[in-house]
Amino acid sequence: MSKSRPFLLWALIVLAGLGIGTWALARTIKQPPPTVAGSIPTSLAIPMPPTPLPPEGVLAALPPVETMKLIHPPPVQKAIILYARLVGDAGYYLLDPDTEKEIRLEPFPPDQGAGSPGATMRVSPTGRRILYTLFNNMEPPKHLGIGSVWTMNPDGTDKRMLAGSDELSYPVNAIWSPDGEQIAYLRFPDPLAASEGKVDPTNVELWVMNADGSEQRKVAHLPPIEHIYGTNGSMQWLLDDHIYIVTHLTSSGDWLRINPHTGEITRLMEGVQPQDIVISPDTRWIVAGDKISEEKIVALGRQPLHLRAEMAWDWTGEHVAYIQAPYPYGDQSGREVGIWVRDLHTGQETMVAPLDPDMALHSRLYCSPDGRMLLYEVYEGGNEGLYVCWIDSGACRLVVPSPPEDQYGIKHGVGFIAWVPVMNEHLRSEEQGGKP
Repeated sequence: MSKSRPFLLWALIVLAGLGIGTWALARTIKQPPPTVAGSIPTSLAIPMPPTPLPPEGVLAALPPVETMKLIHPPPVQKAIILYARLVGDAGYYLLDPDTEKEIRLEPFPPDQGAGSPGATMRVSPTGRRILYTLFNNMEPPKHLGIGSVWTMNPDGTDKRMLAGSDELSYPVNAIWSPDGEQIAYLRFPDPLAASEGKVDPTNVELWVMNADGSEQRKVAHLPPIEHIYGTNGSMQWLLDDHIYIVTHLTSSGDWLRINPHTGEITRLMEGVQPQDIVISPDTRWIVAGDKISEEKIVALGRQPLHLRAEMAWDWTGEHVAYIQAPYPYGDQSGREVGIWVRDLHTGQETMVAPLDPDMALHSRLYCSPDGRMLLYEVYEGGNEGLYVCWIDSGACRLVVPSPPEDQYGIKHGVGFIAWVPVMNEHLRSEEQGGKP
């Protein structure tokens, strides 16, 4: 055999292997069928990029507002002011800004130790009852922060305790449902019971009861929630009949949406604080700011609202009132300093009344439930007190002046608590089946 034959033999084996490999590869990669005249060519499948993830911190989207059945607030004929005087004839007062008629609530609260019930007072959407929480705040070894939930008539009469403490937990943060028919509150583990190993110190429960305290039921277990003075300003029962709450106050937490009837919990956003979340009563609008970007709001399925101002929603979420601050504060829109109202359906803005620049920088704004008035509370400077502005006429008046400085030169001021709605008596009678 010549020396070249082994080489030729190996070459034939290699070529045969390459042919088989090419045939196998062609079988693996399916070729498109031949194009028939008049037909649409079939293309090879091209891998699509993955669905974009929501912005960091957004966990779930809210359902479309149009698909939800919103609760309609009760009909309101007028509104009066509930406020507190802190010095002098200290106490709680009701004032009708139209007639200037004023009454002092009966001695309040029941003697149950320290705590500021004014910070927890919530007026029913019907105006029939005022909800508040009391605490004893006694030092260990006695129970620390034991609380109880009460309601009373707007004039301070007929005080009733609806929920109290037990050996394992105590209630805080009581709020009304939008129709005034129910009350939601949190139950925190008692510190003494936790120290003795009887309860989990991180266990927080959401409870719901009827407005008269009946049918109390545990709705859900919640993630750990900080308890500071018995309130969490972010806890809201909105018109979509869900409860919203941010789980922490002094550090970043989660924004939760809870069905008060089924206990279903949806985590909407993480890494937020209560002051970050400003949402309209109908949940349609969320204010876009430094912490909550427009991108996150759109990912939640809601409309961003750009408004860098002290603001207040009306009961329906259809209008928002705000105080336009002077340059270089505010949104730099060039609007005149004062109180404005924006129609969120049309985008039209109307100036209600001008404000002194110093007052505009140090005021809080509150819409009356009848939609007729705006109250602004001046909390700093020489004009401290409560002012009311009538939207239709633009007339503004100081209705509760602050008391003079005390002997030490300290101004204690007055504190606005809430608007008290007065229902249309004719409509109320119809709601009650003709009963007075």
